[in-house]
Amino acid sequence: MATVFDILLNQHYNTLNNKEPYGIGFEPELDVVETTDSFIIETELPGVNKDDIQIEIKDSKLYIQGEKKRSIPETSQTSESSQNTEFKNKNYLSERSFGNFKRYLDLTRVLSTLDLSNIKTEYTDGLLTITINKKQELSNSIKITL
Repeated sequence: MATVFDILLNQHYNTLNNKEPYGIGFEPELDVVETTDSFIIETELPGVNKDDIQIEIKDSKLYIQGEKKRSIPETSQTSESSQNTEFKNKNYLSERSFGNFKRYLDLTRVLSTLDLSNIKTEYTDGLLTITINKKQELSNSIKITL
């Protein structure tokens, strides 16, 4: 039976392929926890609007992607007092990450143990939690009456 260790081992071998080389502002870090009846994936996305997050499972991978928008626009703006002169905001310090983000978790080794019809998501205070229940295991023996 596959475990969370299998997910992480598979993820380790795919690390180089996991990075999107162009156009990604940041890559959120994940916590993956296995309980007796589910896998729980958590990632912190502070400042990201819930409507700007997309989650999907495709080709045995769980994708989390979206956009973190700046609270202060970076684009050029027209100044009313200087008769249509272009003015661009100057960033003196910018330590936060903005832009598109994308992260995937390879579920290939555990996909057959997961119940994909019952996935729960929660997004509260910048913490995204995805809970994927495990399939119910059937007993090794089935009694058949005659």
